[in-house]
Amino acid sequence: MRAFSLVAIVAIGYGAKRAGWVKASHFPIFARLMIRVTLPCALATGYNSAVVTPGLLSIVAIGVGVNLVQQVAAAVRYRHAGPDVQAFGVLHGGTYNIGAFTIPYVSGFMGPAAVVYASLFDVGNVVAAAGFGYAWAMSRARGRALTVRSLTRDLLNPLLVVYLGLIAMRLLGWSLPGPILSFTTLVGAANPFMAMLMIGIGLALRPGRAKVRSAWRRLVWRYAFSVALAAVVWLGLPFSHEIRLTLVLVLFAPIASMVPGFVAEAKGDVELSTYMNSVSILVGLVAMPVVFLVLR
Repeated sequence: MRAFSLVAIVAIGYGAKRAGWVKASHFPIFARLMIRVTLPCALATGYNSAVVTPGLLSIVAIGVGVNLVQQVAAAVRYRHAGPDVQAFGVLHGGTYNIGAFTIPYVSGFMGPAAVVYASLFDVGNVVAAAGFGYAWAMSRARGRALTVRSLTRDLLNPLLVVYLGLIAMRLLGWSLPGPILSFTTLVGAANPFMAMLMIGIGLALRPGRAKVRSAWRRLVWRYAFSVALAAVVWLGLPFSHEIRLTLVLVLFAPIASMVPGFVAEAKGDVELSTYMNSVSILVGLVAMPVVFLVLR
């Protein structure tokens, strides 16, 4: 029901655009609010009570590795397609919607321990997607070489700084003061609605045949990687059944809701990105329960 509710919010955003309440040109405004305000507050609230132990940090490394493999593959695949297309590919390489979509699934299927495993994967997911992938894509989109200076500047974006600060805080056993937590809880609760509404505002249900073909080609690559990486995780990693099953489920999660916002910052094809994001939500609605039933 949580997943169907997210789809319904996308429909509200699309309906608001069709009714003339908002315009597609307003998409960057919603993207900035989500990336700079509601998402950091949601992360702060979620991680304030998370248990992060050094022994489980290998799951963080897996999250980083899964994303980097797909980012490099996208950069190689689109190396002759121009910097904008390559940047778009890198931004969509990996990047999984864990907080708003996957965690409700795994908590319902497997309980609170699976939420911790998925959250730790999400640390690596965000470090790679909002860190290295974001910096790499922005350099390509802006037509400049990826230098140590530009990489460092783009890596230190507010979202990644918040994430790393929260991880360090939990490793040290610190928690947010009550007044700050009250604020982040209130604002962070709006993040799923803001993220999905933003996608609906940017969504084009009929984006044109060329864009539909491009979207599906990219999604086929995405899910080919999902199957291959799931096989490696399931058959090759020395973790418990519960951890491996959680990681396999995560690999079939939709594209992260922050990605269309990054595409807007890079002045890329927001219409194509939101279409891919919406389709990946529908695929996740079916794929994740099926994978769970097969492997449990």
